[in-house]
Amino acid sequence: MPTPTRTAPKKFLFQLRSVDNEFGVSEETFSRLMAELSLNQTELVHKALRNLAKEVLPAYQQDDGPLSDAQHAAVKKLSGLDISEDDLDSPLFK
Repeated sequence: MPTPTRTAPKKFLFQLRSVDNEFGVSEETFSRLMAELSLNQTELVHKALRNLAKEVLPAYQQDDGPLSDAQHAAVKKLSGLDISEDDLDSPLFK
């Protein structure tokens, strides 16, 4: 079986801001973060991007929306529980 070929990771240029703002940090802030976290420049950028990805990107694939009546009936049947609409108002389901 042939070994899959790997391509080299892409690189990009990173420019610091002259002052801190919503979309960037200054060299002073960047240096302070590296020192505080004991990371080099590349590690710090990766950590920041990873934190942003966890905050912004969904952790799971988007579903198809709410269940249909048929799907609700199938779940109810498979669960073996007899749950009424009134039961759903119970604090147990909140």
